[in-house]
Amino acid sequence: MKPASLRVPAGRTLGGSSHATRFLNRLDDDQESLGVLRLGCGFALGFTLIYLVWLIASRGFYTAGIGYVWLALGELTVFLACMWWVSILRIWRIWTLCFCILLVVTFSLFGAAENDSALPFVSSLLCSLATAAYVAWGWRWQLAMNAASLTSFVIVPRLTGNVSHNRASQFLGLLIALAFAQSGAYFLDRFRQRIRRQLIALEEAARFREAQFATMVHDVRSPLAALHGYGSLLESDDMPLAERSEVLARLSATLWSIDLVISNLLDLYQVQGHTLPAAPAELDPNALIADVVENCVRQAERRSIALKCELAKLPRCRQDPRHLERIVRNLLGFSIGRVTSGTVQIKCGQNDGRIAIEVVDDGPPLSDSELKALLSPEPDGATSRASGLGLYIARVTTESAGGKLEVRRLGPERIALVVELPTEAPAAVSGPRP
Repeated sequence: MKPASLRVPAGRTLGGSSHATRFLNRLDDDQESLGVLRLGCGFALGFTLIYLVWLIASRGFYTAGIGYVWLALGELTVFLACMWWVSILRIWRIWTLCFCILLVVTFSLFGAAENDSALPFVSSLLCSLATAAYVAWGWRWQLAMNAASLTSFVIVPRLTGNVSHNRASQFLGLLIALAFAQSGAYFLDRFRQRIRRQLIALEEAARFREAQFATMVHDVRSPLAALHGYGSLLESDDMPLAERSEVLARLSATLWSIDLVISNLLDLYQVQGHTLPAAPAELDPNALIADVVENCVRQAERRSIALKCELAKLPRCRQDPRHLERIVRNLLGFSIGRVTSGTVQIKCGQNDGRIAIEVVDDGPPLSDSELKALLSPEPDGATSRASGLGLYIARVTTESAGGKLEVRRLGPERIALVVELPTEAPAAVSGPRP
């Protein structure tokens, strides 16, 4: 069924505040139930009108109890008319519960007037089953509806003296039906919540993918444009040798950055699919980290940045060499890209039997929000570049290897990226946490 839309009369607002906006957002989740209630009430109104015409035609206008049918017709009309009022929509669950109780009581009294003991049972049964099957109002409201139906079935016939000879069997049947209605409402409520959580997760994944691809477009397009410019310069035959060497150094630095961006992009696809592969092997982390540092030293020199190393002797470990290389390279790449002039320092050691890698830089100061967003899947502000994605990939890779990555503030301008890894990688590889 197509959900009904909420219409606000022209010239009127819902307060013009964020409270009204939140109310409309909550109401979007209830549109299906409101549409079902309006449609169901319309059918009930038509059926009651036909039943009333049949009573008048077959028994006369003054038939005993016919006033209760008129009353039920009026109740249905008022309920349906009010289902488009904003004030009623704010409390539509209370409104629906009160209407159902009133309708059950009305038909119970009609049954007493007609000396029909089945009407209290049928009316108590139908309202509970209908709301449980069609109205997405939660198991708590359904429990209130069931309690009201059971109370009406017990009290109204006693007050009117319209007690059925099949009272015990009706009571047992009603209890079974209400239990079925309650369990059905509970199941549907849990099912709707699960679907809602899945939709929220899909929306978050879509936003994350969109943000990261926007970052990728920017961070790949800019170096490619730079490569095109450097290539044009190198085509010049009258360029001095010193300038040609400078252009070649910048071209090499740009290619280094592009290589890191593409590597992180491939890892991002695997992370989003929760299929980050790992191939742990016995390795010497000293040699691997030294190779990465040597590669990054040349990148730092091209940017006129000093890269200081304090590489202590580390024990052999069982980790994926590609993952360890990617972690160290992303940490150094972030700091080298962040610092315009200054120093980047990398330290390695052991902490409680774990491999500890720390990268410190004295780049521009970061606010608390920027510092917190460095490792988030959707970095913003100054970190919404490939370096921000690199830190996210480093964090996910570190956590999948059984370690942790932290950002620490060492001063107004100094920050430290600290990685701790176990010497033995876990057997299972987990996906990214939000």
